[in-house]
Amino acid sequence: ARSARWNIGVIGLGAGAMACYATPNQHWTFYEIDPLVARLAEDPSMFTYYSDCLRGNGRVILGDGRISMAPAPDHSYNVIVIDAFGSDVVPVHLLTKDAMALYRRKLAPGGVILLNVSNQYVDLTGVVATVAHAEGMTCLTRNDSNVLPGSAAAGRFASQWMVLGGPDADLSDLRKTSGWVSAAPTPGAQPWTDDFSDLISIIRWR
Repeated sequence: ARSARWNIGVIGLGAGAMACYATPNQHWTFYEIDPLVARLAEDPSMFTYYSDCLRGNGRVILGDGRISMAPAPDHSYNVIVIDAFGSDVVPVHLLTKDAMALYRRKLAPGGVILLNVSNQYVDLTGVVATVAHAEGMTCLTRNDSNVLPGSAAAGRFASQWMVLGGPDADLSDLRKTSGWVSAAPTPGAQPWTDDFSDLISIIRWR
């Protein structure tokens, strides 16, 4: 049975808005590579997401997310969120088969990996699905691009998310939820590894 207390690991802090999804029975660990970003997110005079929503149930670890997560105890996270692909610089080392193997080791039984693959320059869907397939994981995606003007005015942005789970993860509820569909690997594509990646093939040429 799952513990009543959930541990959430997030690579990519930003302004800390992800913390607003926290509930009282959760502890959140953010991995942030930029010390300035962390300082701003934790400063209530700049942003209050982190301080208001976590109320002491969170921590920030500075450093590259993949390297900094490696020392965490295996099977310690119920959910791992990768939220580091929104800029024009894609951290390829967070998407490789080697990285996915690390995330899986850190997942508790039944845990899932969430990836925010929203990016106007590259299409990461096939990359993630191909790696997931190579790792024997189920992969679903949702492209939430139809944002109504009222929702946009309230701060909602178009986004694309993916969720990955091993054989012990129950994704049946998501499959029944509107918008979530299976993500297929790119035909003939080689899974990205620490020794191989192909950014040119996924650029949105427009």
